[in-house]
Amino acid sequence: ELFKSQGYKTISIGTLGFEICSKKFESKHTTPDPHILFKRLRQASDQGAKFALMEVSSHAISQHKIDPIVFDVYGFTSFSQDHLDYHHSMKEYLATKLRPITNNLKPDGIVLVNDKVFKNQYASFENIPTTFIVYGKDTFAAPHSKRITYALNECNMRYTGLLGSAIEFR
Repeated sequence: ELFKSQGYKTISIGTLGFEICSKKFESKHTTPDPHILFKRLRQASDQGAKFALMEVSSHAISQHKIDPIVFDVYGFTSFSQDHLDYHHSMKEYLATKLRPITNNLKPDGIVLVNDKVFKNQYASFENIPTTFIVYGKDTFAAPHSKRITYALNECNMRYTGLLGSAIEFR
């Protein structure tokens, strides 16, 4: 909705189906099978879409459905015990959800991560050499030297820079 409000044509893919340039389509899976996914991405591109926003399930990552895709931004929004029927352990589930950061993210890409996930799994993110944007209700500033971290705290925004300097916007 943010991109559309700025006049951009988009494609969104997820649990609620596809939306290509404001036209809606149904989908059987959160992340469709590649033959459907790439057909819809081509359709969106042909219609002038400039941005693709995609919900990627851990099942799709595990099944290599997104392997050829390169992301500018990868969002890690949640991590809970929801999919242990498919993933055999929390460790395996976390490794699956982290895989696109190393396999699908552009070298200068950004990881958008929920503050609770980042705080609870910080050790898993610690050695990944990328920029993280941390968002959520609780402000969490992880120690860092090369990365820039942002956090949203309700209607406030807190910027923590390279040297730990902070600017708050209200």
